[in-house]
Amino acid sequence: MTLSPKTPKVSLLTISLRGGGAERQVATLANTGTFHRVYLLEGDIHYFLRHDLVICLCKTASQAGISKLLRLPLSIFKLLSHTKQETHLISFMERANFVNILLKLLRPHKAIVSVRTSTRGIKAINRIVMKILYPFADHIVVNSEGSKNGLIRMLGWPASRVSVIHNALDHGLIQEYLATSPSEQGPKTRNIVWCGRFISSKNPLAMVKVFHHLKGLAGFEDLILVMLGNGPQLVEIQAWVAHHQLTHAVIFPGFRENPYGFFSNASVFVHTSEMEGFPNVVIEAMACGAPVVVTDCDYGPREILDPKKRIQQGHLMQVVPAEFGILVPVISSVESAATKWLSPNEQPLEEGLRILLESADLRAHYQRQSSVRAAQFSVEEINAQWHRLVEALS
Repeated sequence: MTLSPKTPKVSLLTISLRGGGAERQVATLANTGTFHRVYLLEGDIHYFLRHDLVICLCKTASQAGISKLLRLPLSIFKLLSHTKQETHLISFMERANFVNILLKLLRPHKAIVSVRTSTRGIKAINRIVMKILYPFADHIVVNSEGSKNGLIRMLGWPASRVSVIHNALDHGLIQEYLATSPSEQGPKTRNIVWCGRFISSKNPLAMVKVFHHLKGLAGFEDLILVMLGNGPQLVEIQAWVAHHQLTHAVIFPGFRENPYGFFSNASVFVHTSEMEGFPNVVIEAMACGAPVVVTDCDYGPREILDPKKRIQQGHLMQVVPAEFGILVPVISSVESAATKWLSPNEQPLEEGLRILLESADLRAHYQRQSSVRAAQFSVEEINAQWHRLVEALS
């Protein structure tokens, strides 16, 4: 799709492109070349952009919460001068959504706001502001059916004002990364890959505990764990690994814009979140052919791995081999102690990983299934869905 003078001028707005699922989605959509501009409230850019469309409203990031709030009027003022041509503005993440709606009250445009997390993960102050401002939005987009249902319950909105558009994958860009970065291929031995922010809700502690237990089992002595990402708990997890004499077996590459070599060489990719809006990293790993073990958190994993809804409703109590990967019960970070012993809610993750690691045939089956499922999230189709929504609101 190319822009013409009669095409609505549609731009994207988010907080930054410093790393994360929502940020990667903005970069992926921007790289289609079908959007007028990409506006950032803060200047950090960690993702590749094909098109020079970015306007940073502030070059530095705000650390304190009060500082972030104080900068909102300045961001709105700057957007007033930059967005005179825009007919539609699509924003991602709460602070950017607030700016989008407030801007609409000053300069008419179609304000489409996108909520990218589980309603469980929305802070209390943001819930209050959302209930005040979101009625002024023209439409809300979420990235999973579970998020849609939770948001409707929270806001009391009719379902017709909320749409689901899943996250997009740029398969071409992934293949470019794999072809041009041979040094980023990860270990060649049998390995588990984990990727996420080192915070309690992502359960990095549970991951290293389960790995420690697996390493003690016969036949798993050569196993390697790769933990991609950064975050406030990284030092704590590295200390736990060192204390349990696992430094030779656990690799911490940090945040990588290009994690795909690690994914493509993973014996198993594992995702251990307590909550999500839609775990984009899971479909990225699947696009690289990795078989996956995923916690059945709210929201997204079931929509990815069990799209035909064959699994009975309700939270899982045991390991379930789904159509496109293995689902395991959610791990409560509150119950994950720093001891090396596994708690009852951590044991199913160990079981799910062991099932895949012990069966080459099952891994090969889920490698094929991963590729099949990931193909259904192509950026071409997802981008078309965004533009169909724009047309419907025009």
